Amino acid sequence: MSTRFLILIPLLLLACSSTKEKPVPFSGQIAQAHGEEDLYRQPGVAGRLDVMFDGQKVIAGELFFEPSTGRARIDLDEGGRLVFDGERAWSVGTGQAVYPMTRFHLLTWPYFFSAPWKLSDPGTLMSPIDERPLQGERLPSARMTFVTGTGDTPDDWYVVFADPETNALRALAYIVTYGQPLERANEEPHVATYEEYAQVGGLMVPSSIRFWNWNENAGVQGAPIGKATFADIEFRSAREGFFDVPESAVEDVLPQ
Repeated sequence: MSTRFLILIPLLLLACSSTKEKPVPFSGQIAQAHGEEDLYRQPGVAGRLDVMFDGQKVIAGELFFEPSTGRARIDLDEGGRLVFDGERAWSVGTGQAVYPMTRFHLLTWPYFFSAPWKLSDPGTLMSPIDERPLQGERLPSARMTFVTGTGDTPDDWYVVFADPETNALRALAYIVTYGQPLERANEEPHVATYEEYAQVGGLMVPSSIRFWNWNENAGVQGAPIGKATFADIEFRSAREGFFDVPESAVEDVLPQ
């Protein structure tokens, strides 16, 4: 056997190993299950938003947000609008000095809608996959945390549940540290179960989400406590000046 042939063998092995595809991470599997396109490539998401908790309307109106910039706007059924310009949140024409939790609404509902594509955002950290109970099943799941300084509430955490057959997002368990200390938030975890999806522009997007009390050991607790629906979803660009804020608007600052 020639020396030249012996040299070629490791080179061929190296070439073969370099062409092997890397395994798709858990977050990537979920994103792929929701369509070949990426929500972040869409100029904007428009649709109807209705949120109910404990039998009471929390917020209802026309939602528009831009996945790539984070800018969002909600035109409320009762009049007025809420606007997030990418940094600051405002309300105008609502008949109140400051509309309650303006910033929270403008960031939270686009996040739950976009969740299948947000699991790999900069600043996210995903634990190894494990199985956890959810509504009579044990599903593949992973705990998601955030690098310090990420977003408004970097102390939040999520547990991400995927469908074992399709890899689609099944649920997000979570805590809310917005406006309250971490210790209290950890005492009241909840879970959002993704009940229905709709096909829009080649993507499978959420249309109905239910919210429940939740415990990491026992899973879902009791009856649902809330519901969010997204209807008449379409992808389109915002018109010029859509996120402009008039002088009469009132800013809602992040709670300290």
